[in-house]
Amino acid sequence: MDIKDYLNSKEAARYLTNKGYKVNARTLANKRWNGTGPKFHKFFEYLVRYTKKDLDAFLENGRKP
Repeated sequence: MDIKDYLNSKEAARYLTNKGYKVNARTLANKRWNGTGPKFHKFFEYLVRYTKKDLDAFLENGRKP
């Protein structure tokens, strides 16, 4: 996968919201920090990205905001 195949935090929040899990990019950042959010990937030590597969797995695990 190339980095352009990943979603940034805003895109991931929009994707999750469209699936019925109302969240914003700041909430995703908080969830990353406390370890309760979806799996994420870091590129170049500072770019945080998500895959649709990982976001769907997060939703399937029944995590609630």
